[in-house]
Amino acid sequence: MQGRSKKAGLSRALAGAVVFLLLFPPGAAVGAAVAPGAGGAAGLQEVRLVLNGKPSPSLLGVWQGEEVLLPALALAELTGRGLLYEPGSDRLSFLGGEGEGRLTVNLAAGRMEDDRGRVWAERAPVVREGMGILVPAVPVLRWLNWMVAVDKEHRVVAVAQPGREFNLITAVEVRSDQEKAAVLIQGTSPVECEVTEDRPGRRLVVRLPRSYVGALPDFRDDGRSPLVDGVSFQQVGDEGRINIELKGAFFGFRVRGEPSLRRLVVELPLYVEERLATTVVPGLVYRRIKRLSVAGPIIADILEADLREPGLTLKPVLAREGFSGTETVSSLARRYGAIAGVNGGYFHYTGDTLGAVIIDGEMLSEPIRNRTVFALTEEGTPLILNLNFCGRVTVAGRELPLHGINRWRGKDELILYTPAFGSSTRTNSAGREYVVEEGRVSAVVEGGNAPIPRGGFVLSAHGAARDALAGVRPGDVVAVDPATEPDWRALGIRQAVGGGPRLLQQGEVHITAEEEEFRPDVAVGRAPRTGIGLTPEGKVIFAVVSGRRPGISVGMTLAELAWLLRDLGAVEAMNLDGGGSTALVIRDRVFNLPSDGRERAVSNAILFFAQP
Repeated sequence: MQGRSKKAGLSRALAGAVVFLLLFPPGAAVGAAVAPGAGGAAGLQEVRLVLNGKPSPSLLGVWQGEEVLLPALALAELTGRGLLYEPGSDRLSFLGGEGEGRLTVNLAAGRMEDDRGRVWAERAPVVREGMGILVPAVPVLRWLNWMVAVDKEHRVVAVAQPGREFNLITAVEVRSDQEKAAVLIQGTSPVECEVTEDRPGRRLVVRLPRSYVGALPDFRDDGRSPLVDGVSFQQVGDEGRINIELKGAFFGFRVRGEPSLRRLVVELPLYVEERLATTVVPGLVYRRIKRLSVAGPIIADILEADLREPGLTLKPVLAREGFSGTETVSSLARRYGAIAGVNGGYFHYTGDTLGAVIIDGEMLSEPIRNRTVFALTEEGTPLILNLNFCGRVTVAGRELPLHGINRWRGKDELILYTPAFGSSTRTNSAGREYVVEEGRVSAVVEGGNAPIPRGGFVLSAHGAARDALAGVRPGDVVAVDPATEPDWRALGIRQAVGGGPRLLQQGEVHITAEEEEFRPDVAVGRAPRTGIGLTPEGKVIFAVVSGRRPGISVGMTLAELAWLLRDLGAVEAMNLDGGGSTALVIRDRVFNLPSDGRERAVSNAILFFAQP
């Protein structure tokens, strides 16, 4: 049946129409008319027709109980079938194609039966009105293997040809309880959808493919839901769209299908929020946000910095002015004379930094695994970007890859050690090290732990890298290029600290934990978090979320941190080190609630400075 051409179907429809009109010429009465009703003459009412998910011209029909009666001729034309009336037996037949037979309606008894003896309706209501006969539409369409759904409340009949799926959305309801708000979407078939955001945290758009929502009226909140402000509907071709307007920002949503009920549920965590704000110094605003969410209470401490304010700057710093240990953020802030500070990037338990650190235009630790980096340019413009390390070393005319800066040396690696690392390389005896001063090799040290000259650096080689440097002697010229892709120097980056994963990109939630190879202890679950966001105006937002404090603050997932930063106006955002390292200090006071019960020492931090 699906293989017939549209032309052939049209021919059958026209043939049926000719037969019908020959049997019922204009002006001829066909039986007794029904009594007038609320819908107009003979109780006729407008029936909105949806064909294959798209609105079609309306028909006049009659509603009898749960059944809708449509003109037999209209059904024949719609489905491309012939129609035959037999006055002697008072029968009306819909003619199928080859091998399909016919469906015959006994107009007196209302019985519908095909030529194989199968009964499709035992006592179906039939209405004779003016020039036509109105018969129940559902049995006829189902006999032809068409999909059909009826929404009596909104007077809509949706039909689809064999093999064409569709869904008639018959109801949308908003419910709220103490834990969440939920939008229930009821259809005539199991509902599928794609949910996207339109405007950060203020509007959800539910896109329903091959669905019709045009029958539903828009509605506003009646005061019972603390989160949903209203719902509106759009029909775009064969796609139905449900717009859920929200009263305030939220932490995300969950879509739950209930196929057996032909229903879809969009759940939104319900929370109560309190915000307190104060200006620390001009250009630096502190906020505390308290939220009661589904997961429990959450406390987030926020610093918003407008670096366009004269005298307000920020930069990363290393603990103990090097890589030899750790220090608390409050200690770092006191030592550097900062007005405020937050913890920075990741580090090894030894205190060695893991990831990019650039301070005052010098790369002190290389980016790793193309992870996300927060940076400031020479002009003070904040950036969030990914940097891939591709450093090179040229020694006596030979170019070799540089694998890292100021970190432990791995197998077959060539590592650069600068004075920022400490007084010596602290490496084992399995390598060979080249002390460089004034651009030339000043000494070759077999083994490890070579002294680092204050005005120079050391190249430490192991395995394949050591073999590649065989023959290098004191006096040989050395050049080191700590390059990245994109080129951090071409971008004018002056300060930077690495972290990750990314949380927001161009205003959309975009979490790159898998791409940046983060383990589950960072990527999964609820924890204390520190994040950075950038607004379109160039402001920098630091969000420090306390966690692992049951009944006080349960922390956030990465997705929730992303939503929070979006709520605060960020369009680009990234994660920093978290857990017990999470810290926010203002004027020598720790404002967050450390999960260890006390402030943890870290290897680096980001500090804020205010010049009078």
